[in-house]
Amino acid sequence: MSSPCFFSSSFSPHPSMFLLLLPCVYRSLRLNNLFVLGHFSGEDADIVQMILELLDTRIRPTVQEDGGDIEFVGYSKGIVQLRMQGSCSSCPSSTATLKFGIKNMLQFYVPEVEDVEEVTTDVDDISSREFQKVEEKLKAMEEKGNDTKLV
Repeated sequence: MSSPCFFSSSFSPHPSMFLLLLPCVYRSLRLNNLFVLGHFSGEDADIVQMILELLDTRIRPTVQEDGGDIEFVGYSKGIVQLRMQGSCSSCPSSTATLKFGIKNMLQFYVPEVEDVEEVTTDVDDISSREFQKVEEKLKAMEEKGNDTKLV
């Protein structure tokens, strides 16, 4: 039996086989919009399904090669909301990647996509501010001629 909130299954005689099938079950549920973390209306389910497929098969592997990841946050009125993670969350090029790489690919395959925007969490914002503070301290040390190295 499956529904958006519940999934059960039984295997006999080897229940451990479920662990081998779990990735396939997860993918099936996700692609059938039974299990999608994100915000979108029911009428956009087909569009979201195409977006998720592109993210999983074409975009995410490329982003992961550079030590990052990308998370689907939502879709509404032609706008795809994504969260950059890992090394991509602090990379200066992530905006260009988002706007030119990801947006162009999504628009090519899913014409309903009008724009892509990055969504950040409070933790992302705090991390960014703290990182800026460290950069400012390093710059000030450099301007004073301090050769102190941070280890």
